[in-house]
Amino acid sequence: MPTAARMITAVLFAALAFYTSGIAKTLLPEGTPTGVFTPWAMFVSALCAWQVFGRLIGRGYVSSINTGVYAIAVAMFFVTTLFSIVEMIKRSMRLQYDGPMDALVGMFGIALEYGVMFLDPRIGGTLLIGGIVTGIIGEWAENKWH
Repeated sequence: MPTAARMITAVLFAALAFYTSGIAKTLLPEGTPTGVFTPWAMFVSALCAWQVFGRLIGRGYVSSINTGVYAIAVAMFFVTTLFSIVEMIKRSMRLQYDGPMDALVGMFGIALEYGVMFLDPRIGGTLLIGGIVTGIIGEWAENKWH
């Protein structure tokens, strides 16, 4: 069910993804195409905020902080998975894999490479603080307009 809190958190998660993807682009290897990186990261993050954060909202501020960090982790997982699948398909089209199982194993390697980027303090710190702040704002919106 659409609520103001869900909408606000979805917009805030999309804005956080926009900002964080700008930082992530600087950490990618030179020549990596990043044309659709930001819009897809924003879409996936907003969807995670709507589905994950939206259904767990309204349980108090401490719980909403935890939920904000949890929703960020879920969004990071799905964004990383999405882009590792895309990269695996690109590599498989260039015949870099011997078969489908090799491609799947390669996809997990790519996901691990992308996941290591989140260990950068600029990205990890931004996402952690953003999850906390978004959790607090989402709970405030739920209390105000519910």
